[in-house]
Amino acid sequence: MHQRCPSTRLHVLTVAVAGLLAAGCTGSGDSDGESGGTASPSGPTATSSQPAGTVEGREQEIPPPDASFPASTAEDSGDPQPGASEAGEAMQVAGVQLTHHDGYDRVVVDLSTPGVPFWTARYSEASSPVGDPVEIAGDAYLRLGLFTESHADRKVEPVRSESGVVAEVRATGSMGGYQEVLIGVRGGAAPFRAFALTDPGRLVVDIRAAG
Repeated sequence: MHQRCPSTRLHVLTVAVAGLLAAGCTGSGDSDGESGGTASPSGPTATSSQPAGTVEGREQEIPPPDASFPASTAEDSGDPQPGASEAGEAMQVAGVQLTHHDGYDRVVVDLSTPGVPFWTARYSEASSPVGDPVEIAGDAYLRLGLFTESHADRKVEPVRSESGVVAEVRATGSMGGYQEVLIGVRGGAAPFRAFALTDPGRLVVDIRAAG
């Protein structure tokens, strides 16, 4: 009897080890399944990895379907925002765009750099940065000021429209690292909202119909 016990114990140990190995294989499969389920939020579609403001910026870039967005005639301003890459040239106004939408017009001031400077937006008289009068269509004038810290040497063609809220958009030059764009608005001062977008740098102004 005593000679057969080691053989029996060995057999039992062998079966036990085999069972543990089988259980280990099964557990490994379950672990892989769990890690696959938890890894998906960190994949390319996860919004948590997006830089702050990226999603909001992309939403703002798409013109809203109507003029139900918040807007007012009060002065507005925004802080500088760097772009994802360094500027390859001096910051200045590179062009202006005007598009018509349901109940509002959108003006886009294109910049020559990925980032945007400190900017202001307010209604004022039609004048240049040095105070000279500016001939521009419209009944009220929305002045966009950009503190680019560079001289504007690029010619920007004005944009005019025979319909819509905005009659004309005109870059009026620079003075001491400060550049301006005037927006001529039909029907008097109209509510607006303004915000900046980067990569490329842009200042966007949505203007509702007055009244």
